[in-house]
Amino acid sequence: MIKEVFQFVKKPKSHWDEEVSLGAKLGIFVKLLLWAMTISIALTPISAILDELEIIDLKEHAVNELFENLSPLIVLFAAAVVAPIIEELFFRAPLLGLRNSKYFKIWVYVFVAAFGLIHITNFEMNTKILLFTPLLVLPQINLGFFASYICMRFGYFWAVLLHGCYNFIIIGSVYLLKPFFPEIV
Repeated sequence: MIKEVFQFVKKPKSHWDEEVSLGAKLGIFVKLLLWAMTISIALTPISAILDELEIIDLKEHAVNELFENLSPLIVLFAAAVVAPIIEELFFRAPLLGLRNSKYFKIWVYVFVAAFGLIHITNFEMNTKILLFTPLLVLPQINLGFFASYICMRFGYFWAVLLHGCYNFIIIGSVYLLKPFFPEIV
């Protein structure tokens, strides 16, 4: 499974699977979600190191303001439902119309990069943030490739579902861990 995703990253192509059963799609979905989460978790120390070196200040991340000012249900709904529907509409749905383009590979990279870069707005902008943007948005770029892969294989709904579950796990984990590790938010 992960080999197919890496092949997609190296040479994106549309591989529409209409004949796959719902059960098989769900199995593939779970594997993709687990891989996307694992890789993003493996990338997390990059931000922690930059924070520790005082290159960035993770306490100024926009999500922290949401945690402080909104109820957990509203934050979870926004992160797991609203944001994925809107973001996948902008960053994955256009790929469905471009899948027969001879420039499809370039379009995938453009939309994945744009998806990653839009998330830099979660940080308070300064020179250091701009310099370290490629490292800071690696988890979103990772998700962008996984969402693009599943979108090209099964359709837009599956990209939204992957993105929503990914966000739900991350935000939900923060809420679950916060009582034990108050410094995480």
